[in-house]
This record gives sequence, C-alpha cells and structure tokens, in this order.
Amino acid sequence: MHELKVHKWGIQKLKDIAGLTSDEELAKKLGISLSALKRIKYGGNASPHFIAGVIVNFGQMPEIYYTEEVSQLQAA
Repeated sequence: MHELKVHKWGIQKLKDIAGLTSDEELAKKLGISLSALKRIKYGGNASPHFIAGVIVNFGQMPEIYYTEEVSQLQAA
C-alpha cells in the first residue's frame, strides 16, 4: 500500500506558481481548510480534495508528490 505525500518544498512551489504569499491564500484557492493544508505540509497524506484543488487550479499535477510505502501492519 502506498500513501501520497507532498515534498516539504511542494507547498511553497504551489504558492510560487500561483503568486501567493501565505498558506491561508493557498488553502482558500485549493478549497480546503488551513488545518488540512498544514497537515499535508507537515507530512500528512495528500487528500483527494487537495489533489483535486491542485488539478483544477494548476491545470496539471506539478511534480510535488512522492509515495511512501506503508506496511500492512501499519495500515491495519
């Protein structure tokens, strides 16, 4: 099983592309809460809402993601 994560620099890259300066602005643009954005920024899984927001607003999937292998024991 794999989890989709965002590189540590990924959130900054999105802000740079969009010409935004704050996490609050990016969360609003993506249609997610600031707390959800911060969870993703600090190592949480990229949620479907986050991924959809990126695709809708950026037209493609920027190279900001990586997958992390999760053992079946952790997933259970």
